Amino acid sequence: MRGIRQCVAERSFLYFLSIYLPRSIAAMEALGSRLCDFGFVGAKEDKSLSFDDFVEHPGTSHALTDGDALKGPSVRRLSMWEKLVPRRMSATLEEELESHPVMRDPRVDFIVKNFLREAYLGSAESQYSIGCCYDGGFGGVEQNWEEAGQWYSLAASQGHPMAANNLGVLYINGFHGTVAPNESEALYWFKVSASKGYSIGIHHLAMAYLNGEGMMTPDPEHAFALFKKAAKKGCVRAQANVGAMYMCGRGTMQNPKKAEKWLRKAVASQDPVSCFNLSILIEDRDPLESRKLRTIAMSSEVVSSQYGKDSRSLRTPIFYR
Repeated sequence: MRGIRQCVAERSFLYFLSIYLPRSIAAMEALGSRLCDFGFVGAKEDKSLSFDDFVEHPGTSHALTDGDALKGPSVRRLSMWEKLVPRRMSATLEEELESHPVMRDPRVDFIVKNFLREAYLGSAESQYSIGCCYDGGFGGVEQNWEEAGQWYSLAASQGHPMAANNLGVLYINGFHGTVAPNESEALYWFKVSASKGYSIGIHHLAMAYLNGEGMMTPDPEHAFALFKKAAKKGCVRAQANVGAMYMCGRGTMQNPKKAEKWLRKAVASQDPVSCFNLSILIEDRDPLESRKLRTIAMSSEVVSSQYGKDSRSLRTPIFYR
């Protein structure tokens, strides 16, 4: 049986989606960086960014135009897509909804069923929320990444930045290993998300430039610029990578003072990678704090699973991959 903590956390997340997501972007952003790394922080469209900022850069073979921004990917569309009419539902669609396994399953939370009804009516927010439920197995819904991808696709095709980002994540990891990863498709949706000003989408796009994903040539300088945009918006992992890049001079000039500034921002959110990197940076100056930070970092699976025991003697900065 699931623990009480997990049930409470799951119920709280569903309540968060049902109350704050449709009504108040500002309230979502106020939840801060704790939700940021899970991809659930709200996005305000950034007027200083445009789709061209992310598609015209040399090195990408997946060239896009403004008109392409909302075209669908290769994810299979739900059969109901063309029948969705906002705020109205035909008798046929109502019948299809009521026969949906989620609606018929007594174990599924009523909040999830409300999401599904709104999603059938064409609400991008509810389509995204249903995608999250399938993605994480929330609210009594059986985890199903293909279903999550379909719902994210519907919401992303309406310009929903968080859905576009999550869809990109599913493509980059091959729907958690169930199919072959598709870096080009992931890159496309990260660009859509980033063009809306969503910090996590910008961060993931920066990762693509840093690693040369989506058939791109690696471009650390452009990656650094994008990481910094995301970091200024509060993305903790982007702050960690900005600090690491300043430490080793990757994509920018080496600058230990700026590195410490960005790493401490992320450490304030208990980011393990930043704790590890900061422990290296201040080791000679403050060995006691350095040891404390290294202990925090090594207690995290994020660091220990990637670097194992070798990370205890590692003296070079590490990045989020």
